[in-house]
Amino acid sequence: MTVGWAFCGTGHVADKCVAPEVGRQPDSRVVAAFDVVLDKAQDFVHRHGGRFYDDFDRMLEDRDVDIVYIASPNALHAKQAIAAFRAGKHVLCEKPMALSMDDGREMVNAARSAGKLLGVGFHFRHKPSNVLARKLISDGRLGRIFFAEAERGSSKDAVPHNTWRQRPELAGGGSIFNQGLHPIDTLRFVTGRNVLSVSAKVDKTPIDDVFAAILEMEGGLIASVMSHQLFPDTRPEYVVMGEDGWIKGVGAPFREPNDSIELYERSGKSLFPGGGKSPYWYEVDDFVNAVLGRAPLNGSGEDGLQAIAVVDAIYQSIKENRTVEVKPNW
Repeated sequence: MTVGWAFCGTGHVADKCVAPEVGRQPDSRVVAAFDVVLDKAQDFVHRHGGRFYDDFDRMLEDRDVDIVYIASPNALHAKQAIAAFRAGKHVLCEKPMALSMDDGREMVNAARSAGKLLGVGFHFRHKPSNVLARKLISDGRLGRIFFAEAERGSSKDAVPHNTWRQRPELAGGGSIFNQGLHPIDTLRFVTGRNVLSVSAKVDKTPIDDVFAAILEMEGGLIASVMSHQLFPDTRPEYVVMGEDGWIKGVGAPFREPNDSIELYERSGKSLFPGGGKSPYWYEVDDFVNAVLGRAPLNGSGEDGLQAIAVVDAIYQSIKENRTVEVKPNW
């Protein structure tokens, strides 16, 4: 079976990162694209194939569409995803899944009602290196884990920022959404722990360039996370420390392949190479396999809801200058 993908939004990530991997995944093909800028949609299908649409609802009527990949401005995700579910499509939605818990819950409920999958674009959790790190931790190789640290730095040249990303009503925030959700989700994934409380700072509001926070996670785990969008590709790594050892994910929270996991135990150091492909390829491949019933979904709507709950606590912490409990409420 060949799975047909439709793209809602044809910007940098859709065009340069995801669509090429859809073309490489053996069970996938691009069948449609929608953008409010018609020339962008036409150029997109010229490069990747499929039909272009100037009307989102008409694209949802296309019977060749099985999956809708949503890469539109953040504030539009919920409305477009819910429409896709009602049209009987699966949805892979870029992060943040939504800008409010109410919208996120409505997306999850719409997916359940339609019997379709809702995936969220946390592509780093699909890298084989991070899947391995999760297994090493869950197998107890580190013993009781007590501290973790992760960063994600990029520049405004990596993804065009003189766009909706500078409009608070569409973006919802700056570095926190563009970069900061990645180290938070990566640590959630590899440790298997949810975030219980946050204490956060940013350089400015409402569109922050620099974000940092201390997280209290389940099991007594303390984590430090930060993100920025002022210099390209700074420290693309994370560490997780335990009483019996620690790991370093070198290049693991990074879009390039050829990353690795370094495991440090009392007996010495072990090196585990990554998978050698773009994290977007693994994300696409994993989602297709979930749609076809071959594998469980990695990066679900519930993971997206957890991220929204953490962000809500982050912004409350920034506003009130205090530690704030994360309240998922779903």
